Formats: sequence, C-alpha cells, structure tokens
Amino acid sequence: MIFVIETVIMSAFHLVFLIDNIWLEVFTDAAMLVLFLIPSLYYFMLLPIEREIVARQQTEKALQEANDQAELRVKLRTAELEVTNTKLETEITDHQQAELELQNTNEKLNASVIELELRSREDKLLSEMSELLQACTSIEEAYRVIDHIGPRLFPASAGALYMYSPSRNDLEPVLMWGNLPQEKFTRIFEPDKCWALRRGRLHVIDSLCKGLACHISSNVQAGLCVPMITQGETLGVLYLRGQEADTPLPFNQQLAVTACEQIALALGNLRLRETLRSQSILDPLTGLYNRRFMEETLAREIRRAERNQRSLNLIMLDIDHFKEFNDTFGHEAGDAVLRELGQMLKDNTRGSDVSCRFGGEEFVLILPETTAEDARQRAEELREKSRRLTVILRGQSLGIITISLGLAAYPNHATTGEALLHAADKALYRAKAEGRDRVVIAEGS
Repeated sequence: MIFVIETVIMSAFHLVFLIDNIWLEVFTDAAMLVLFLIPSLYYFMLLPIEREIVARQQTEKALQEANDQAELRVKLRTAELEVTNTKLETEITDHQQAELELQNTNEKLNASVIELELRSREDKLLSEMSELLQACTSIEEAYRVIDHIGPRLFPASAGALYMYSPSRNDLEPVLMWGNLPQEKFTRIFEPDKCWALRRGRLHVIDSLCKGLACHISSNVQAGLCVPMITQGETLGVLYLRGQEADTPLPFNQQLAVTACEQIALALGNLRLRETLRSQSILDPLTGLYNRRFMEETLAREIRRAERNQRSLNLIMLDIDHFKEFNDTFGHEAGDAVLRELGQMLKDNTRGSDVSCRFGGEEFVLILPETTAEDARQRAEELREKSRRLTVILRGQSLGIITISLGLAAYPNHATTGEALLHAADKALYRAKAEGRDRVVIAEGS
C-alpha cells in the first residue's frame, strides 16, 4: 500500500515539474488538493479494497486448505473404497464359488438320493423275489415269480431265461419279457454257442467285443448274459438287453449278477426238493407212486369223497406167474416186466387218478369220482392192454403178460382206506383163485 502512495506522490511531483510556471499556482493548489484527497482516497477506497483482497486471500487460502483436506479425504476414502470394493469383489467371488459348490453338492446329493432310491427299490424287489421264490413249491411256480418280478426289476430292459433240457444237450427258453423277437429268442440252442456258459461267468456284449456275440446276442450292440450256477451246477443263463437292440445297457451289471444268484439258488433248491420228494414218494423202478404216498392219498380222497358225497373206486392188480419170470429169465427180466407194466399204467390213467406200486408185483390204482361201471371198464381195458405188452430182454421176448385185478368201491364195500384196500385184495385173491387174467369185483356190491 505504501508503494502505491509513493507512486502517486512521485507522479504528482512529476506533474508539477512538467507544468509551466504559469500553472504553478494552479498546480500547487491542485497538488495540495491531491495531497488532501489521497488519505481520503486511501481510507475510503483503497483500504476497503485492501481488506477485501486480504479477506479474499484468506478465504482462498482457507478454501485451498479445505480443498486440500477434501482431496486428502477423498483420496483416503477412495483408497478405503478400493479396499472395500476389493474385499467385496473377493466376497462376491467367494460367494459365487460357494453357490457353485453348493449347487454341485446339491446336484450330487440329488443324484445320490435318486441312486439310493433306485438301489432301495432294487433291494426291495430282490427281497420280494427271494421271499416269493423261497415260498414256491414247484419250478413252474418259480418261473411265474421270475416273470412277474423280472420286468419290474429291469424296467428298461428286455430279457429271457434259458434252462438246460433234461438231457443237458441244449437250452430252451422258459420265459421272456420286453421287446424280443419271438422267432429268434424262442429257438433252442446248444450250450457251446453261449460265451457265458462256456466261460462260466458274466459275458457283456458291446461295440468293443461285437465279434464275440453268441447265439443269443447276435445282431445286438449291447447285451448281457449271466450263467445261473448253484452248488457247482449250471442250470441255465439269463439274457438281458435294452428294449431296442442298439441301445446301451440300461441297468447295473451287479444287479443282474445278484438277481441271477438268487434265481439259481432258488431253482437249485426247488430241483433238489423235487428230487428228494420224488425219491420219498416214487418207486425208483417203475416211476409210480410208492405205498406210503398211496396210503396218504387214499385217506385224503376218501375224506373228499365223503365231504362231496361222491364215489371212489380202487383197483388192486397183480402180475400173473411173476415168480416164473424171475425163475426162468432172472430178476433182471422181472424188473423189465415191472417197468413196462408201470409205464403202461402211467400212460392209461387220467390226471386225477393215482397209480402206485403197492409192493412186489402188486399195483394199486385210485380212481376218484368214478362210477363202479366205469371202474370195471377201466380195469378190463388195463387187463387187455397188459396182454399186448411186449417185453424183450437181450433180444428175447418174455412172452405174454397177464394180470389179475380186484375192484372195490367207497362207500359200497368199505368206508376207510384200510378196509377198502382189504376188500380189493380179497377180490384180487378171488381173481387168482378163479384162473387169473380177469377182473373181480369185491363182494357186497
């Protein structure tokens, strides 16, 4: 500010020197006026300006400081936000990764639940099949159980069960389900045409072993053959494939193996049971029922005849001069005669009739729901057919075979099994006494 005043004063003095003497007085007066006005000018104009400038400078300084502080705070906040943003991005990434892992875990869990439900269903069906098979009393009944459970156990598959024939020279289908060509899968085939039977283990047919397809699996891109083995004996083979020949296997191979093991065990037990039962109720020489089975059956049929108020007839027959066959041709000849007569009786009895070997050369026929006249005619037919039997041993004919028959009826001749047998035996004795080769009806008819 002082500099401004000095400048003004010097300017004034300079003006004075420039003015001519003429104007000296005027200038002097003017200078005095100027000198008088300068303090006023300073006080009223320059000082407020100076104050305003100072205030503005202070304001600008304050604003600058505030701006600097604000910029600093912005920088700090920006840094904090960047850190927070980085953490947030990390958290978002971790959250997304966690969600993805949770989704994968959930998918795996759902798949595990589905797999568990499937395995539970399969175990339930296997258990059901096992229980039903154990309750079966015949192999035919077991086949019906397998035919019922098989399509449920392998719902997306077609299958067939092949069993060895009695001669064990070939296998024949006993049941099948699904979309299988009847003309192909109903054919009988030899065991050596099946890889599973030859290897004694599961055989898978797929595109990698297409050349190893066997009789069952020819023209099939995917299939499975499982041999049924129990106690060292092969009973047959189970064949499975998709409903269409070119589809992959739609089931677990272990399930097929487990099912086969259960089926083989059940069928093996049933065969053993039937064999033991046959040995206990069948005569090994003639194949007819034995005396024990005859007595049980006779008692049961008499109870049924009494309940239904129906008649029951019984024929007891004996081979005439049987001792002479043994004495002349030997016991082997006697056995041959017994076998031929047993076969003749089996071939000429109804499904409801029961043919038995009573003992030695004696036989008994139980004829349920048969009239006395029908029974007599049946006895005469058997007598005539026995005469036409031709028994040859070592190229030599054993001659004509005749039989004597005694006939008794319930309730006309007896009301119990023992009494009915006794009445038929007495009638047979009379037939022998009257000359053999005849039918005699019990007394009291």
